[in-house]
Amino acid sequence: MKKKIIIIFLLIFILVGCSKKDNKAKDNISPKEDIIEKIDYEKLALNSTVNINTDTGDFGAGFVYNKIYIITNYHVIYNAKEITIATYNKDKFIASTLGYNIEKDIAVLIMDKPLESMPIGDSDNIKVGSKLTAIGNPNGDLSFSKAEGKILDVPLE
Repeated sequence: MKKKIIIIFLLIFILVGCSKKDNKAKDNISPKEDIIEKIDYEKLALNSTVNINTDTGDFGAGFVYNKIYIITNYHVIYNAKEITIATYNKDKFIASTLGYNIEKDIAVLIMDKPLESMPIGDSDNIKVGSKLTAIGNPNGDLSFSKAEGKILDVPLE
């Protein structure tokens, strides 16, 4: 369970924490990038996070990538024949498994209905002090719970 929560936090961290641009470099920002800066990332993170329930009784969280893909943990969908995706707005959709990696405990699901998705950021842009928002479903009873914090350290290469 701890591994699932850590992976979900890391995925949301990568999405939310890395997507914001450095305001010091405004002079070099193209008009398209300036529009991206005005996105409400917390709202986008909430709308692109989903709860996952399976016919095996397993549950978890994931996030929407490129509108029709859901990234989640493999152990959530292990042996599942039916996977239901629930959004923050309580909409429900059926998804199917596109692929997975057992060793890395990651799975990619696909669905027919496009949803709002979070852009993937560049982890090289993480800076100490950057805001971090994690949204998930720990233990299956805290759906869409949100935790906030700041980056305290960045590993040296």
